[in-house]
Amino acid sequence: MKKIIGAALATSMLAGSAFAADLSFSYSGNNYFNVSNTAKQTYGYDAAARADCLSVGLSNESAGVVLDFDYDGGSFVQDQYYAWMTFSLPVGNLQITAGNWSGIYSDDVTADAGDLDGEDFILWDMGVLNPNGSVGANSDDLTYDAVNDENVLSTVFAWTLSDSLPGSLLLKGGIVSVDEYDSFKAQNGNDASWKSGFVGEVAYRQDGLVNIDFAFKNFRKSDASFALFVSPLMVENLEATLGLTLATELPSVSKITAKKSDLYDRVFDFAIDLRARYQFSDALSLTTAHNFTIYNSYDVAATSDETTYDDTFVGMANQIAIAYKIAENLTAKINYQQYTKQAFEYHDNCFFDYVYFTPSVEIAATEKATVTVGSRFAWENVGHEGNESLFVTIPVIFSFNY
Repeated sequence: MKKIIGAALATSMLAGSAFAADLSFSYSGNNYFNVSNTAKQTYGYDAAARADCLSVGLSNESAGVVLDFDYDGGSFVQDQYYAWMTFSLPVGNLQITAGNWSGIYSDDVTADAGDLDGEDFILWDMGVLNPNGSVGANSDDLTYDAVNDENVLSTVFAWTLSDSLPGSLLLKGGIVSVDEYDSFKAQNGNDASWKSGFVGEVAYRQDGLVNIDFAFKNFRKSDASFALFVSPLMVENLEATLGLTLATELPSVSKITAKKSDLYDRVFDFAIDLRARYQFSDALSLTTAHNFTIYNSYDVAATSDETTYDDTFVGMANQIAIAYKIAENLTAKINYQQYTKQAFEYHDNCFFDYVYFTPSVEIAATEKATVTVGSRFAWENVGHEGNESLFVTIPVIFSFNY
């Protein structure tokens, strides 16, 4: 029923926006010229994840609709679809958005990402970096469900006030489509299903001073994510974001053993993000990104109450990238990233270190087409004698956007 209501609302918005509306169209894609093998499937360029995208939209001053399709496996697959309407109120403006889309407001500082975006330029999203999954992942994306790793069907109300303030105040609230969390039902003997989650956001932006964003996500009865992002706007040529994320959840039964007396102890994850880009000149820029995460992981091998069954992990991700515009249509980039994870308590010797180094050159063949040539070096298990691995890929990527 919830999906029917959301689709009906989106359809009604589309009908309302179809009159005297502007039509927009775009098509973007990538062609990868590299041979696929096991190593490159693990560390190389995932062409399937960055499929060609076709986008069509209708909009006017008060309403609009957007349909996105990805070209995947030889056919177009529906990706994002949403509609919006705006209303003038006695105080402020109200916008209603319904459908499936990515609800990111904070600045992710990816101005120099280019054609390596999603592969070698800040390989992580802001929030908790837990390889076992965490509701705090992608904490700045209001409609992202970390449990199922997807943006879900949502209806969000956004109220904006700017006329009577030095800046702009944004208040958001919405309902998202989710499934209930079984471990909560098992713990409490509660058979009630929770098929809708709730999200909220409060943001304030004043040009030349600061942009502040607080995002709250409560997709299920058993989990919640709280995130605060701050971007200073008073420093010329500096683009930066500081993020703090706190996530709490009950672990799923599959992650723990049934013999634990404290089987349903709540798990807390915490993350700090720092991203910054400084434009030294028209040609030279430096981008740096860092994430520090603390999270818990359950040991499924533990079989008694006397055995330690959870660990506290500390993880760090660091990146530094330099972009230099050699000529009007030629840009050289160097990107370095490192990932480190250390466990304490039960697995106190568990340590992982990954290093990625990617020099590349982007050639703007035309205004709408770019060729990127690079070399990617990936090291796994650095410092682990006998387990170290080195993989090298040399991709050539042709990208276009119409």
